[in-house]
Amino acid sequence: MAKKNAVKKRKKNRHFLVDIFFKNLYLLVIAIALLAIARGIFNMMIESEYFTVKDVQMFCADKGAPVREYELNFKVKNNINIFKLDLKETKKRAEEAYPEFKDIRVNRVLPDKIAVLFKRRVPVCQLRSGRFYLVSEEMVVLPGSKTQSLPGLFVVSGIPVNESSLPKNRRLNSNALRVALKLIQQIEETQFTKKYPISEIDVYDEHNPIIFLKKGIKVTMGESSFKEKEQMLNRVLDDLQEKNLVPKSIDLRFDDVVVTPR
Repeated sequence: MAKKNAVKKRKKNRHFLVDIFFKNLYLLVIAIALLAIARGIFNMMIESEYFTVKDVQMFCADKGAPVREYELNFKVKNNINIFKLDLKETKKRAEEAYPEFKDIRVNRVLPDKIAVLFKRRVPVCQLRSGRFYLVSEEMVVLPGSKTQSLPGLFVVSGIPVNESSLPKNRRLNSNALRVALKLIQQIEETQFTKKYPISEIDVYDEHNPIIFLKKGIKVTMGESSFKEKEQMLNRVLDDLQEKNLVPKSIDLRFDDVVVTPR
């Protein structure tokens, strides 16, 4: 009896394994067929003129602003299939063509369009070097220099700028500019300019930046941060204002403030 049961069990196991084998074989055949169909469809798509890139659209997506379409002359290779387009290479080309933009993204829009999304770099100061050059916080010199300074932006001097010598990405590798941007950030974190507007920041000597107030007062900062010197500078300027005095310069490099009269 036990022997018969063992034989029946072996037959049952054998049938079970055969069933599993044929089921898996069936699934494998279906998978291969679907893969072949998908490959055929893909090959058809990359060869079809229907998916040839016909238009490149550029959109600005600045924070807090609606997406806006820009009329910019950015092209891709003629008659290229949208699936063959290298998005990374296209992004690199867009970054080189438009250094004034950042956070560039390139997307396929089926069947025949490419969308380039970007944000505009915002100028935080302007360099005075013959002309006025707008500079972003990423130290990128924006295209389009000006003959006159723009109101509302700090003017920085002491950093020579030459359009012909700028790299493709227009990024300045300047320690003096880093000093200027850090100083501007510190100033903007205070209320100083509401009472005493600044006309220019000179970083020709990056270890000894100089601030020029609009009243014609030269303030020598030294290597100390503006935050450390702001209260002292405010007290000196307030005291001079009460006395109706406008000094030639104020030197903050020492423990005792040095005021030079006109």
